[in-house]
Amino acid sequence: MRKTTPQLITEINESIREFSLALRPLAVDAGRRLTDGERGDSLKKAFSYATHVLAYIEDEKPK
Repeated sequence: MRKTTPQLITEINESIREFSLALRPLAVDAGRRLTDGERGDSLKKAFSYATHVLAYIEDEKPK
C-alpha cells in the first residue's frame, strides 16, 4: 500500500532522528577518546565524519 506524502515525510524525519540519536553518543565517545590522548588517523577521520554528519542533520532538519 502506498503511503501518503505526510506519512512518508514523517517516516523520513523519524528515521533521520533515530540515526542521529544513535550516532551522537558514538561521536561523543570518539571525541572523549581523542581528548584523552588516544591516537589514530582512523579514529580522527571517523570522529570528523560523524560530527560533520550530525552538524548537517541539525542544520537541515525541518523547523
